[in-house]
Amino acid sequence: MLTVSPERQAERRATLATLKVDYQRHGITQETIARAAGVNRTLVVNVFAGRDASRNVVETAQRLVADAEKRLAQTRARKRQANGDEE
Repeated sequence: MLTVSPERQAERRATLATLKVDYQRHGITQETIARAAGVNRTLVVNVFAGRDASRNVVETAQRLVADAEKRLAQTRARKRQANGDEE
């Protein structure tokens, strides 16, 4: 069995907690992450509760959040541009 240092465990918990806040803020559901990762929602729930580990789930969630942030930035840029054009 692989032993992980307490520092590494704390780092993982912090990373997962931050990622969970990020995906919830963008309206991304655990079901969406599960579908995109090709796994069931139970695995996603368990990963973010710290009961299981899956690089696929974490990387999929990170990608979905990054895509959502990119779309949000593009929307904001278009709005700024539209407001500048109206003045």
